[in-house]
Amino acid sequence: MDSETLFYSIALSYRGLKDYKNAIPYLEKAIQEGISTKIASYYGLLGDSFEGVSKNTEANVAYKKGLQFENNGSLLYNIALVYETKLSDKKSAIDYYEQYLKTIDPKEQPKLIGFIKNKITELKR
Repeated sequence: MDSETLFYSIALSYRGLKDYKNAIPYLEKAIQEGISTKIASYYGLLGDSFEGVSKNTEANVAYKKGLQFENNGSLLYNIALVYETKLSDKKSAIDYYEQYLKTIDPKEQPKLIGFIKNKITELKR
């Protein structure tokens, strides 16, 4: 029996006893175990594919769905870029660029931080 099935079975047992409070954490664990560790990447590729056919709103929906599984800097950057270049929504672009900045290690990528900060400054004009 794998972890997902075990957690699910325990949750069902608690639900059978009408002990919903204890069922919740086991259901959450079963869900977590059942989700692929690559799901954020899949949503990233889905978003990129939507961009490829000029479905930019759908692209951002896919990128944002990926964020529910992993706070991935590249997804944040892609969302910001779509808002900036394809949807002409400067306010949202700035918001996502600012979130993206929080994912960058200043010691490893100081030039990237400078680039994104300049981009934000330009968008605020």
